[in-house]
Amino acid sequence: MEKYALGNRFIDSIVYLDKLQQTVLSTRRYVEYRDDTFYIYDEESSVPFRMEEADKNPCRLSYVSRGPASYLIYYPDADSSSNYSVFFIINVQELQQLMKNSLSGEIVSMVLQAPPDNEIVAGANIAALKPFLTDGGTLDVETGSSISQELHANSAKTIGYTQKISLYVQSGLYGDFSMAALISNQVLLAQMNTAFRNTYLALLLLGIIGMCVVVLGMRHTFLPLHRLTKAIVKSPNSHQGYVDQLNQAFSDTMTENKSLRAKTNQYRLAIQKSILSSIVTEGRFDSSDTAQSVEQFFNMEPDNHIVALQMKSRKAALPSNEIMRFFNEALPGTDSCILLETSGNSAVFLLNYTGTEENKDEVLHVLLEDLFEKNGYFSAASNGSASPLDIPFLYKHALLASKYWEQMTVVSYNQISARPEDTASPHSYPYDKLESLADLLKNQDFQSADGLLQELFLLADGASAQESSLPDFFVRCLLIDVLTTIVNSMNQMNIKFKVYRDLYFETLYLCRNCPYHEAEKQIRQNTEKFLKLYENELANKSITSAQIRQMIEAQYTSPDFSISHIADSFDVSVAYVSYLFKSETGENVSDYVWNLRLEKAKKLLLTTDMSVDNISISVGYVSTSSFRRKFKQDTGVTPSQFRAKSTP
Repeated sequence: MEKYALGNRFIDSIVYLDKLQQTVLSTRRYVEYRDDTFYIYDEESSVPFRMEEADKNPCRLSYVSRGPASYLIYYPDADSSSNYSVFFIINVQELQQLMKNSLSGEIVSMVLQAPPDNEIVAGANIAALKPFLTDGGTLDVETGSSISQELHANSAKTIGYTQKISLYVQSGLYGDFSMAALISNQVLLAQMNTAFRNTYLALLLLGIIGMCVVVLGMRHTFLPLHRLTKAIVKSPNSHQGYVDQLNQAFSDTMTENKSLRAKTNQYRLAIQKSILSSIVTEGRFDSSDTAQSVEQFFNMEPDNHIVALQMKSRKAALPSNEIMRFFNEALPGTDSCILLETSGNSAVFLLNYTGTEENKDEVLHVLLEDLFEKNGYFSAASNGSASPLDIPFLYKHALLASKYWEQMTVVSYNQISARPEDTASPHSYPYDKLESLADLLKNQDFQSADGLLQELFLLADGASAQESSLPDFFVRCLLIDVLTTIVNSMNQMNIKFKVYRDLYFETLYLCRNCPYHEAEKQIRQNTEKFLKLYENELANKSITSAQIRQMIEAQYTSPDFSISHIADSFDVSVAYVSYLFKSETGENVSDYVWNLRLEKAKKLLLTTDMSVDNISISVGYVSTSSFRRKFKQDTGVTPSQFRAKSTP
């Protein structure tokens, strides 16, 4: 599911419901299922919805919202007799970007509307549809199977268009969704006139061009393929086609990259296990060793319920081995209890309560009450977590709960967590920051990534200041996860491992073996080197500002030209094109393109008698009104006034 979601940019998350077990798996967002209702969580709230209608109508869309949070959901299948259900949470930002890229001179605006109130889910240039919007911001039109409505002149002027435009609405899409678009009639007519005018010359030149294509075909098709194959394929095969050889080479490269990412993640997990194994001390019984017991806490199952437990005996010493044996027999699974630390008549344990029960805290509380009644053992339990990386915080919460033994013999952190003085410390591992770091690196936003890295180092500094082995476990795991996030991102961008291999192993050694207060400076410097190396390798590997400038100057007069066209041509992201061009030239791509178009328009106004409409099209603006408005914004006069003022 994760591979499929990552491979499709329009999928934000895939959610799978096991109807028999009543369990939910989600690739990215946190989703719960209870009382026949799904709850999609973000940082501040959750959005609930049911699937009864989806079970009857497969391959449909649904739009759910609560407050500022909203989600577009697609149901690919709806076999109510099956034991599972699957739905996709659509990436609305990608959908909206696709709609923006689809705008052109003739397509002024477009929106996707959700039933039953025609609420706008996504759109491009929504301001152009202002005359049709209600006070609530929805599109106020009657949708049929397909309608076309020509706007009055006054309505068109209110949204900045002097020519006639029409509204088209198509309904009944994927479960009563509808699509609306504003079309410029005048631009369509101008394009048709231009096409008919150029057709005659095109026919005359067609014969000559055909001969040129035949003569140059070999040179411009097979020769580049031959050179590319020779450069990429390690052992070219003269009996196999160029395209097949290139496909095989790319397939092999992707397989190698996936293998490297898998090995990196496995190595990261192995190191985290070894760090925890070096911290815990365990009683010797049943031939179980520490490594085997720690392994149970790293299976990453969603039903894991890891709890830190501090216990104290009224007697001189607490029998740790007997207590571990009790929990290993009482709880499901094997090696469910390990000893973190012991001191006189008290000890701290780690419990891993597996299984699908929803009342695990209640069951654990009953067991602890029985231990007190039989043996007089005081207990203080932390809240639970499915991740072993939260163990340092669970340990701290258990110690906080033990302060209330004078009031209660069995205390849970959940009972006291409402008190502000007991919740001042961080509560969980910074998964959200690590995920944000991966997204920033994917989009080549290195400046923001560096700022987020400084925040993560501040977390490590704060934990390192505490005198305990568990904060050290937190710090080392955090540093190793930061390093793994950067390396996996570089690997996904096809940067060769040999380029950063030495730096990776040096930094990994510092994170794993050296005290943080001694290696902090070197680790920070190495992280900065990683980001700089990442940035430089991308620049050398893909594109330069000179190449961007060359493409702009060759194609800026095309109406279809945009920054997305540049990014697609070089197979990089729009964010990276913008970042690279701005960092090397100090100017935005859009400003550079407009300045070229403006200078060409001025030249045509002064040296030809072309109409303003034709000049607008000649410099890449199919929408004459947009061209006139931007021309006046920059020069202070209209194109006609500029021509009249400059003519003797």
